[in-house]
Amino acid sequence: AGPAADDELRALCDRLGVTCALDAIAGEATGQLARAIGVGGQILVYGMLSGAPCQVDPYTLVFRRLRVEGFTMYAWLERSSTLGKLRTVMRAQRRLGDDLRSEIRATHSIDEHAAALAAARGATSDGKLLFVWR
Repeated sequence: AGPAADDELRALCDRLGVTCALDAIAGEATGQLARAIGVGGQILVYGMLSGAPCQVDPYTLVFRRLRVEGFTMYAWLERSSTLGKLRTVMRAQRRLGDDLRSEIRATHSIDEHAAALAAARGATSDGKLLFVWR
């Protein structure tokens, strides 16, 4: 990451007016998001892909008036009504064909995993690789 990545993320968040971030990584990524999103913003941590605790500078947290919260689907399901769950599922289904769509770049058998992963390294915006049992 580094300072250049921090500056680029901050500029992008400023340009888009970002005040809420979803964090699946935790660790230093939480701090990077905290430095980038708008004043009074919120970070919802829902994953721990880094394997490290969230690292947020208290100065950033206090003077940018940020909230960092944990989120789990299990808690949401417990407090949501059946009607609320149904509405959410229907909205998500409508969006699957648009901004939630995943492009599949290539389909490979599981036996071809090493070559497929080597070809995909660094090309994350070209679509996903789909592994199938053949």
